[in-house]
Amino acid sequence: MKKIFFSLCLFWCSATLFSQDYFPENEGVKANNNNYTAFMNAKIYVTPTEVIQKGTLLIRNGKVESVGSSVSIPPNTITVDLQGKSIYPSFIDVYSKFGVEQPKRSSGGRRSPQFEPTREGFYWNDHIMPRK
Repeated sequence: MKKIFFSLCLFWCSATLFSQDYFPENEGVKANNNNYTAFMNAKIYVTPTEVIQKGTLLIRNGKVESVGSSVSIPPNTITVDLQGKSIYPSFIDVYSKFGVEQPKRSSGGRRSPQFEPTREGFYWNDHIMPRK
């Protein structure tokens, strides 16, 4: 009986050793792009007072290489035409309320639904609507 128990334990331990021999890397989609990317013909705000009309922003590996109205474009560059668009140097704060209109509370101080059921086409649950 001891031999059977010992052999089962040995089998179980050896089976668990080979269950996973590596840990996969889950870092998302990997795309190594070592080429340059040039955003051309854009209105580029370098500072709040310095604006470049029809400028070019040259980026490589996620870092700005050069900015200006006459930037030399290296060969094998991916170009993006941003005619009529603007580029601003900033970070985006997800929790900022700057420039976002806050919802207004109803008068009377009582709780009210987010949407009124008086609008056209409401259903049993006013938040579930069919797609058109």
